[in-house]
Amino acid sequence: LHPASIISDTEQKIRETMVKGLVSFLTNKSHETDLCQDVNESLATILTKDPSLDVRLLAIRQVCELAHNATNDAISDTAATTPSATTSNTTTPPSRTHTPDISVISAELLLAVANRVSSKNKTERRDAITGLAQIFHKHYIRKILRHVQDGGDDCDIEVILRVLHEHCSEEQTKNYKFVVEAEEKFGWIPQKVFECVYFSDATDPELRNRIYQIVDDVLLDGGLTATSRAVGLAIILHGLKKKGKENAFKWMCALFSQRSQLQRALGLYLDARVKAKGCEAGSAEAFTADAEAMEKLEVVASLSSPLVGISSSNSDSSADMSSVLKRFHTAKDKHIFRILSTIASPTHSPSARKRAFDELPKRTKGMGAVSVAWTKALARRCSMGAFVNFESIEHCIILAQESFEANDCKVSSLFLTCVKTMIAPFPALAATKESFKNLVEFLEVVRTDVTPEAKKELEEYGIVTLISDILAKSASSMPGKGNGDDEETISIYETLRSQLLRLCKNDGTPEQARNSVHALSSLVNPVSQHLSLPSRVKKEKKEFEPLLKALVAPSRLAIPDDSMASKQKSKIVSVLSAIAAVAECAPYAFNSTGEGKTPLCWGERAIDFSLNAVLLGKNTSSNLSNEEYSSDSGSESETESPAKGRRSSTARGNKAAVASSKENDKVNISVHCRMICASIEVLICHIRATIVRAKADGAKSELEAPSTEHVAKVFKTLIDILEQNGQPPSSRNERYCKTVQDQAELRRCAATNLLRLCDANLQLENTHLTPKMWHILSATFLDKDIHARESIMEELSCMLTGSGKFRHNASSYPPSLRFVALVSLCPDGDHGAHSAANGYAANVGRRANSIKVAATQCIKSLRVTCQATAAQCRSLGREAEKNFENRLKMKLMPEYSVPYALHLLSFRHETASSGGTLPGDADDDFSEDAVVSSEASNRMLKKRLKWLFDPLIHSLGAGADNISFLLRMVELLSKCYPVDVEFKKSDDDLSIEDDLHDKEEKHASARLKII
Repeated sequence: LHPASIISDTEQKIRETMVKGLVSFLTNKSHETDLCQDVNESLATILTKDPSLDVRLLAIRQVCELAHNATNDAISDTAATTPSATTSNTTTPPSRTHTPDISVISAELLLAVANRVSSKNKTERRDAITGLAQIFHKHYIRKILRHVQDGGDDCDIEVILRVLHEHCSEEQTKNYKFVVEAEEKFGWIPQKVFECVYFSDATDPELRNRIYQIVDDVLLDGGLTATSRAVGLAIILHGLKKKGKENAFKWMCALFSQRSQLQRALGLYLDARVKAKGCEAGSAEAFTADAEAMEKLEVVASLSSPLVGISSSNSDSSADMSSVLKRFHTAKDKHIFRILSTIASPTHSPSARKRAFDELPKRTKGMGAVSVAWTKALARRCSMGAFVNFESIEHCIILAQESFEANDCKVSSLFLTCVKTMIAPFPALAATKESFKNLVEFLEVVRTDVTPEAKKELEEYGIVTLISDILAKSASSMPGKGNGDDEETISIYETLRSQLLRLCKNDGTPEQARNSVHALSSLVNPVSQHLSLPSRVKKEKKEFEPLLKALVAPSRLAIPDDSMASKQKSKIVSVLSAIAAVAECAPYAFNSTGEGKTPLCWGERAIDFSLNAVLLGKNTSSNLSNEEYSSDSGSESETESPAKGRRSSTARGNKAAVASSKENDKVNISVHCRMICASIEVLICHIRATIVRAKADGAKSELEAPSTEHVAKVFKTLIDILEQNGQPPSSRNERYCKTVQDQAELRRCAATNLLRLCDANLQLENTHLTPKMWHILSATFLDKDIHARESIMEELSCMLTGSGKFRHNASSYPPSLRFVALVSLCPDGDHGAHSAANGYAANVGRRANSIKVAATQCIKSLRVTCQATAAQCRSLGREAEKNFENRLKMKLMPEYSVPYALHLLSFRHETASSGGTLPGDADDDFSEDAVVSSEASNRMLKKRLKWLFDPLIHSLGAGADNISFLLRMVELLSKCYPVDVEFKKSDDDLSIEDDLHDKEEKHASARLKII
């Protein structure tokens, strides 16, 4: 049984026989504890070191089958309530028909199986992860949920609380040895499952399909009650959010995000197909509509599974994707598309999913085997499984409320965090009538009917913040208040509106105020209601003008002084956050004409206060007499509305992720610093929302873009903050923002918002971002603060991929090549957290790789845009083609980002120079003797250039044909001096005194030669 003797045998059949014999020994001799331990070690050695694929596959299947068929009697039912309970092996030899206990399989052996998930062989990966998922379900999650499952959907909340405290509370888990052992043995399996999402459709489409099946039907199968699945979801997500497992959590979010995109794409295709069928046959309109529908079907195919398992001997001669899509699109069976429409929404029922799986293969049989397989994969990927669906989300909300009523805010936040996580890709899951009603009732209870002690616990676990965040995200999918609603529905909407307004005006935190405004905006103009522009504007002004008037009242919009209490001081941050959200969600109301003695509208008064009073420290003209606001002073009193009482007993009443952690991270940041950041947010939201909405609404829009002078002033103010290394632009606030945390937060805020202003869709960058400003902005990508650098790099990633704040419609402009070049400053240094060769930048670890992925994605998109633009110009004639070659090509062809990057690197003082070793930055935080060695500088330069050129070359695949072009470009650039940039002295060592321009250009030229 010694591992070495097993591996040394050269005969594969003998090793296969040994695998079967070892597994048989575990089955029949499970009472021999010591020998079983040796057997486990031997099998683990075979799994990890055997050179034969067949032997490893046999070992994987045999071990997983043994583990899945094993019993789980070691943990008795009474052990679940006894902290001292431990697992033990029976000492009585079992009979020949006895099924071994799961304890006969060691944790090390299961980890050896998990090791094969990263194998290069597709079958090995698929078998290993499938077996592990089945083991997890039977021996871990089923065992944990057995008492909850026995209680049914009406399980006692005390049973649920006990289960969650045993498995999700680190303090109590340590007291239960069996819980710790089970966690070490099985708890990591969901992490492995979601890490497999790393294998894309291009790499292993069959594994991708298998992961969807495992997540939907294995981890939490349909045999569990909705309450059990809600509790199981909370336990799994709690495990994925533990330290060291964040990567698996991100892959899980990516998986569900792809499903959400597929559902939306399928819905758009089905609508387009209906439109095409409604046109007159043979007409030009019908051909156009049919072509548009076909384009949308191609988008569906790109998000679904590719064709797999097609052999050359396949009887289906036309098994390519285009023919499959054409046959699918022209299918005469209308019921196929009716079935697909039922699963194109995330709120469909499990019965709709089952019907799709049963009916679609039968109805597409005539299209061929390949078409049947593709349609089945489409249904599999689009439909919601047992892991998360509207039933489990509804029960999470109910259980969160019942946990709160049982005075357990920790478990309540656990369930709410599950809801928040899952509605990010599927907002409609929390927008069902029952979920919406429960959320509003829950919000009212926690806002009115709580004791002072309970209020402190609510703040600790961020219950109100979680609920407001859920409402803000899901409100866009709510139907909105209509004329035909019953009294109960109208009452729910009015209750929600009053609570959201209170959060905005009175005692909400900045995040709660922002969420409330977003929820109000979605309720006023829901996506489901297609209103005309005048109707939307009228409703928007009616809702938000009174709110904005109240927010800009002198009693609320005032800079705090030292005599105020800390809680009173922080109110200004919440007010400014609410104003910024109004500027973003309701630009018509924000820019509407005001009332009173001054000509400024309500929005202009907020802008005047933010820019002149807060940022520049000037006296403002927005201070008005309190009489102008007297009509609003009593509209939202501090008195609390009466509580509606406890939920009915039929209500089903999870995760202490401490949702308020983002705000807790800002405890060390001063109120004045947060006030400055909130003021910047007001200015940026106003500029962005006004321009974007005006362009979207076209000629009918009454919005006017902000003046050039105002935009230029905002650009200059943000650049001043960066140039002064995070110092406030006003001397009035300097004494409040002297800490390292405050200055890092100001740099982060200024840089991220400057990137948002440089959104290509706003078309402000060319006019306002000068080369000097661009250099100053680029220095923030080497920030010494890890949180600041992470946020700035994440914002650039969103800019390059068109996500987050940069998400617009399909006609969005591509980002400027100046910002593609910034990827060269994103790699981490080699030595320590603040390598001198990397400009003393903080290392951000794996997060830096995401910017490289984003750059590759952006470059691919730029290539498509460049090719499409070239084709259009050729069709327009010689002049247009010449314009493309002389001007447009330099803006769209990603290779032209190289000159920008080399220019940046040549002006960085840590870049290696042909003139010799360069001194490091004379920063106060580091030794004055710090020197960038020539070796370290050269190594860092190579790394930066690799980050620049890798996406450019790899984006073309194995047949990359741009290498010679890039080499020639670099050769020509090496003969040029860098373009002069008018720098002034700054702490970033990017700038020099005016009388040293010539010397700096010589240094830059010397660095360019090394580059």
